[in-house]
Amino acid sequence: MTPPAGGRPRILAAFGDWLGGEGYPTLSSHRGIDVAGSVGADVLAAAAGRVSAARDHGDLCGLLVAIVHDPHGYRTVYCHLAELAVQRGDEIARGQRIGALGTTGQRAWPGYEHVHLELQRGTDRSAVEDPLPRMGGCFAPQAELSLGPARPDLSGEVLDFATKMVREAARLEKVQR
Repeated sequence: MTPPAGGRPRILAAFGDWLGGEGYPTLSSHRGIDVAGSVGADVLAAAAGRVSAARDHGDLCGLLVAIVHDPHGYRTVYCHLAELAVQRGDEIARGQRIGALGTTGQRAWPGYEHVHLELQRGTDRSAVEDPLPRMGGCFAPQAELSLGPARPDLSGEVLDFATKMVREAARLEKVQR
């Protein structure tokens, strides 16, 4: 998404959480991250790739965009969009607008509007990974996103530290509720 005024995203539900973006318990762990935003805010591609789906998924996800990132074998999926700005087959650049944040699919309660972002490995939809460790730079246009092999120790890098802090702040916020 376009960065919020404060520059940092607000994570409503982190990867693996057992609470949904609105704070209610779920029957399975969360498959991605829910990033809060205003309805109509631009949703931007996390990395360059080819659009493999841009359609209304219906019930759960609503309007979605899926992007394949070759040769790395990853796919990003963005849900709950208000509009689609791309179509299947489009080649897109990192940071390109792919749609607008909305409340399609499983509707967010007022105050919990968000885009759901999943990082899938290969063609198996159940092979999901936490997208945050690979999102360094998505809210800092001058930094590059790495979808290549994960590095074992990211602790020395400022952007990765900030990512960990955002995740911890989201976890602590949920504990305090």
